[in-house]
Amino acid sequence: MKKTKSSLRLEPHWHPNFRNAAALPDLKLVRTHFFVNLISGIVALVVLLTVGYREYYAFNLRASAADLTQQQQNYAAQNRAALELQASLTKEESKVNELADFANQSLPGSGFLIMLSETLPVGCRINNLTHQSHEVTLQGVYTGNADEATEGVSAYLDVLRGHPEVTSRFNNVSLTSLVRDPRGQGLAFSITLTRPQETRTNANDRRRR
Repeated sequence: MKKTKSSLRLEPHWHPNFRNAAALPDLKLVRTHFFVNLISGIVALVVLLTVGYREYYAFNLRASAADLTQQQQNYAAQNRAALELQASLTKEESKVNELADFANQSLPGSGFLIMLSETLPVGCRINNLTHQSHEVTLQGVYTGNADEATEGVSAYLDVLRGHPEVTSRFNNVSLTSLVRDPRGQGLAFSITLTRPQETRTNANDRRRR
Protein backbone atom coordinates (compact mmCIF):
# COMPACT_ATOMS: atom_id res chain seq x y z
CA MET A 1 0.00 0.00 0.00
CA LYS A 2 1.37 3.38 -0.94
CA LYS A 3 1.77 6.03 1.81
CA THR A 4 0.43 9.49 1.19
CA LYS A 5 2.01 12.80 2.29
CA SER A 6 -0.79 13.47 4.72
CA SER A 7 -0.02 10.34 6.55
CA LEU A 8 3.58 11.46 7.19
CA ARG A 9 4.20 13.11 10.65
CA LEU A 10 7.43 14.76 11.70
CA GLU A 11 8.67 14.05 15.19
CA PRO A 12 9.98 17.06 17.24
CA HIS A 13 13.18 15.29 18.09
CA TRP A 14 14.87 12.59 16.27
CA HIS A 15 16.28 11.25 19.54
CA PRO A 16 15.05 11.24 23.16
CA ASN A 17 15.46 14.52 25.16
CA PHE A 18 17.29 13.70 28.37
CA ARG A 19 18.03 17.40 29.36
CA ASN A 20 17.19 18.63 32.91
CA ALA A 21 16.26 22.31 32.46
CA ALA A 22 16.48 23.04 36.18
CA ALA A 23 20.06 21.79 36.34
CA LEU A 24 21.26 23.77 33.34
CA PRO A 25 23.38 26.92 34.04
CA ASP A 26 21.74 30.36 33.87
CA LEU A 27 22.71 32.10 30.67
CA LYS A 28 21.91 35.66 32.01
CA LEU A 29 25.01 37.83 32.23
CA VAL A 30 23.73 39.66 35.35
CA ARG A 31 21.36 37.89 37.66
CA THR A 32 18.34 39.61 39.25
CA HIS A 33 19.49 39.07 42.83
CA PHE A 34 22.66 41.07 42.01
CA PHE A 35 20.56 44.17 41.29
CA VAL A 36 18.55 43.59 44.44
CA ASN A 37 21.71 43.37 46.53
CA LEU A 38 23.18 46.42 44.81
CA ILE A 39 20.10 48.55 45.45
CA SER A 40 19.92 47.35 49.05
CA GLY A 41 23.58 48.22 49.54
CA ILE A 42 23.10 51.70 48.07
CA VAL A 43 20.09 52.34 50.31
CA ALA A 44 22.01 51.13 53.37
CA LEU A 45 24.98 53.33 52.44
CA VAL A 46 22.74 56.39 52.01
CA VAL A 47 21.09 55.74 55.37
CA LEU A 48 24.49 55.27 57.00
CA LEU A 49 25.85 58.50 55.50
CA THR A 50 22.71 60.40 56.54
CA VAL A 51 22.91 59.15 60.11
CA GLY A 52 26.64 59.87 60.22
CA TYR A 53 26.15 63.40 58.92
CA ARG A 54 23.38 64.08 61.45
CA GLU A 55 25.55 62.80 64.29
CA TYR A 56 28.46 64.93 63.09
CA TYR A 57 26.19 67.98 62.84
CA ALA A 58 24.80 67.32 66.32
CA PHE A 59 28.35 66.97 67.67
CA ASN A 60 29.31 70.32 66.15
CA LEU A 61 26.20 71.92 67.65
CA ARG A 62 27.05 70.57 71.10
CA ALA A 63 30.62 71.81 70.76
CA SER A 64 29.42 75.24 69.62
CA ALA A 65 26.93 75.41 72.49
CA ALA A 66 29.67 74.55 74.98
CA ASP A 67 31.92 77.26 73.52
CA LEU A 68 29.11 79.82 73.66
CA THR A 69 28.34 78.88 77.26
CA GLN A 70 31.99 79.30 78.21
CA GLN A 71 32.16 82.66 76.44
CA GLN A 72 28.97 83.76 78.18
CA GLN A 73 30.43 82.86 81.55
CA ASN A 74 33.62 84.76 80.74
CA TYR A 75 31.67 87.79 79.55
CA ALA A 76 29.43 87.62 82.63
CA ALA A 77 32.48 87.76 84.90
CA GLN A 78 33.89 90.67 82.91
CA ASN A 79 30.50 92.40 82.99
CA ARG A 80 30.27 92.03 86.77
CA ALA A 81 33.77 93.44 87.15
CA ALA A 82 32.88 96.35 84.85
CA LEU A 83 29.68 97.06 86.79
CA GLU A 84 31.56 97.01 90.09
CA LEU A 85 34.16 99.37 88.65
CA GLN A 86 31.45 101.66 87.31
CA ALA A 87 29.70 101.72 90.69
CA SER A 88 32.99 102.54 92.40
CA LEU A 89 33.75 105.31 89.88
CA THR A 90 30.23 106.71 90.26
CA LYS A 91 30.65 106.81 94.02
CA GLU A 92 34.00 108.54 93.73
CA GLU A 93 32.58 110.94 91.15
CA SER A 94 29.80 111.95 93.53
CA LYS A 95 32.41 112.68 96.18
CA VAL A 96 34.45 114.77 93.75
CA ASN A 97 31.36 116.65 92.60
CA GLU A 98 30.32 117.31 96.16
CA LEU A 99 33.80 118.60 96.95
CA ALA A 100 33.72 120.78 93.83
CA ASP A 101 30.33 122.15 94.82
CA PHE A 102 31.61 122.98 98.25
CA ALA A 103 34.74 124.63 96.80
CA ASN A 104 32.71 126.66 94.30
CA GLN A 105 30.00 127.75 96.68
CA SER A 106 29.50 131.45 97.21
CA LEU A 107 29.35 131.05 100.99
CA PRO A 108 32.80 130.31 102.54
CA GLY A 109 32.77 127.28 104.81
CA SER A 110 34.64 128.96 107.66
CA GLY A 111 32.41 132.03 107.60
CA PHE A 112 29.29 129.91 107.60
CA LEU A 113 30.48 127.89 110.60
CA ILE A 114 31.38 131.07 112.45
CA MET A 115 27.91 132.45 111.75
CA LEU A 116 26.33 129.26 113.10
CA SER A 117 28.39 129.36 116.28
CA GLU A 118 27.48 132.99 116.87
CA THR A 119 23.75 132.50 116.34
CA LEU A 120 23.38 129.12 118.06
CA PRO A 121 21.21 129.56 121.19
CA VAL A 122 21.91 127.99 124.57
CA GLY A 123 20.59 124.43 124.81
CA CYS A 124 20.83 123.89 121.05
CA ARG A 125 23.52 121.89 119.29
CA ILE A 126 24.18 120.98 115.65
CA ASN A 127 24.97 117.29 115.16
CA ASN A 128 25.18 117.17 111.38
CA LEU A 129 25.67 119.64 108.53
CA THR A 130 24.98 118.54 104.96
CA HIS A 131 25.91 120.72 102.00
CA GLN A 132 24.71 120.29 98.42
CA SER A 133 24.88 122.51 95.36
CA HIS A 134 21.62 124.29 96.15
CA GLU A 135 20.99 123.86 99.86
CA VAL A 136 22.47 123.41 103.32
CA THR A 137 20.77 121.17 105.89
CA LEU A 138 21.30 121.53 109.64
CA GLN A 139 20.37 118.64 111.91
CA GLY A 140 20.55 119.02 115.65
CA VAL A 141 18.84 118.72 119.02
CA TYR A 142 17.26 121.38 121.22
CA THR A 143 17.30 120.21 124.85
CA GLY A 144 14.44 120.84 127.24
CA ASN A 145 10.79 119.97 127.42
CA ALA A 146 8.62 119.96 124.31
CA ASP A 147 7.25 123.49 124.72
CA GLU A 148 10.63 125.05 125.45
CA ALA A 149 12.30 123.17 122.60
CA THR A 150 9.56 124.15 120.15
CA GLU A 151 9.83 127.82 121.08
CA GLY A 152 13.63 127.67 120.98
CA VAL A 153 13.72 126.13 117.48
CA SER A 154 11.18 128.67 116.23
CA ALA A 155 13.27 131.52 117.65
CA TYR A 156 16.41 130.08 116.06
CA LEU A 157 14.63 130.00 112.69
CA ASP A 158 13.80 133.69 113.05
CA VAL A 159 17.43 134.46 113.88
CA LEU A 160 18.68 132.63 110.79
CA ARG A 161 16.09 134.25 108.54
CA GLY A 162 17.13 137.69 109.71
CA HIS A 163 20.90 137.23 109.63
CA PRO A 164 22.61 139.17 106.79
CA GLU A 165 24.98 136.32 105.97
CA VAL A 166 21.98 134.07 105.41
CA THR A 167 19.63 136.47 103.62
CA SER A 168 22.36 137.52 101.17
CA ARG A 169 22.95 133.94 100.01
CA PHE A 170 19.78 131.98 100.75
CA ASN A 171 16.25 132.83 99.75
CA ASN A 172 14.50 130.32 101.99
CA VAL A 173 15.06 128.98 105.51
CA SER A 174 12.55 126.32 106.52
CA LEU A 175 12.01 123.78 109.27
CA THR A 176 11.74 120.40 107.58
CA SER A 177 11.57 118.14 110.65
CA LEU A 178 10.81 118.46 114.36
CA VAL A 179 10.42 115.22 116.33
CA ARG A 180 11.12 113.99 119.82
CA ASP A 181 14.72 112.98 120.35
CA PRO A 182 14.95 109.17 120.80
CA ARG A 183 17.39 109.69 123.66
CA GLY A 184 14.83 111.81 125.50
CA GLN A 185 16.97 114.96 125.58
CA GLY A 186 14.51 117.24 123.82
CA LEU A 187 13.44 117.68 120.20
CA ALA A 188 15.46 116.73 117.12
CA PHE A 189 15.13 119.27 114.32
CA SER A 190 16.19 119.66 110.70
CA ILE A 191 16.54 123.10 109.07
CA THR A 192 17.11 123.57 105.33
CA LEU A 193 18.62 126.71 103.80
CA THR A 194 17.93 126.93 100.05
CA ARG A 195 19.83 129.03 97.52
CA PRO A 196 18.22 131.05 94.72
CA GLN A 197 18.06 129.48 91.27
CA GLU A 198 20.59 131.84 89.69
CA THR A 199 23.14 131.05 92.41
CA ARG A 200 22.84 127.34 91.67
CA THR A 201 23.29 127.97 87.95
CA ASN A 202 26.43 130.03 88.47
CA ALA A 203 27.93 127.39 90.76
CA ASN A 204 27.22 124.65 88.21
CA ASP A 205 28.77 126.75 85.43
CA ARG A 206 31.93 127.25 87.45
CA ARG A 207 32.13 123.53 88.15
CA ARG A 208 31.80 122.65 84.45
CA ARG A 209 34.54 125.11 83.55
